Amino acid sequence: MSPLTLQDWEEAKTVLCGLDCHLFRGLREPKWKPESSFEREPWVRQYRGHSQPIQCGFYDFSVNRDNYLARFCEPMCTESRDGTDDELWAQGRHYGLIPPFLDWTKNWRVAVFFALSDWFGWTCRYDDGDDPDITTLKVREKEKPNACVWALSLTPSPFKQGEFHFIDAMPKTESFRKRQAAQKGVYTQILTGRHFDVEEYLHASAKADNLTQYLVPGECAVRALRELYEKKIDYAHLYPDTEGWAKHSNFFAPVKDFGENLEAMIARVTKFRARQAAVE
Repeated sequence: MSPLTLQDWEEAKTVLCGLDCHLFRGLREPKWKPESSFEREPWVRQYRGHSQPIQCGFYDFSVNRDNYLARFCEPMCTESRDGTDDELWAQGRHYGLIPPFLDWTKNWRVAVFFALSDWFGWTCRYDDGDDPDITTLKVREKEKPNACVWALSLTPSPFKQGEFHFIDAMPKTESFRKRQAAQKGVYTQILTGRHFDVEEYLHASAKADNLTQYLVPGECAVRALRELYEKKIDYAHLYPDTEGWAKHSNFFAPVKDFGENLEAMIARVTKFRARQAAVE
């Protein structure tokens, strides 16, 4: 499947806003597949391309998958274990459990926020040995010019009983219920044991047209993030708890006064980080 490139923020808004009956997933890296954290596990990855479900001792796909949830529930009190498997997976996912669920949102703006905020954070992050100057940041932006949004059409339905599952379960913990509600979050799960991302499954099921990848230019990140902020699409509102407020403060401290030009943005990030380093 060839991705569709959106030229700027205005085109991105027009195209994505026009997609009815879709789920969305935003990623900073276009090369990343629409796969769950469980399907990214190394022992699962080595079985890509197998025509039969995985069944070989420790690597029995379904048994080992379900063991993640069993180990998660084992130390819980009886009251905490009260709920469906889907609800417990959803709760565990918010605490770092590796689930076979893939996160989506019903709101395209939320997907764009996650894609571009992660792209922005990556572009403006310094690793050991990096010089905090505009050249380093421009190289990063040149190497990774786009983030992406995956759009999954629900018409016709891509789901099939026993193969591809739609999940609208809520976590049991109140704070995480608020997060998922704010993010308009839902999940999908592949159950075949021989497909390891949504694109692969839909292609094999002759439903490849249900999935589209849109490339969103990173150079529109500042303008987009500022506009999304005005619509209350930011860490403070998507994570309505103490952790979210902290993430919001840390992220927007260097962002809030940026203009819409990427080079100006990078220059201001450089000055901000240099002052921060000097203080430390």
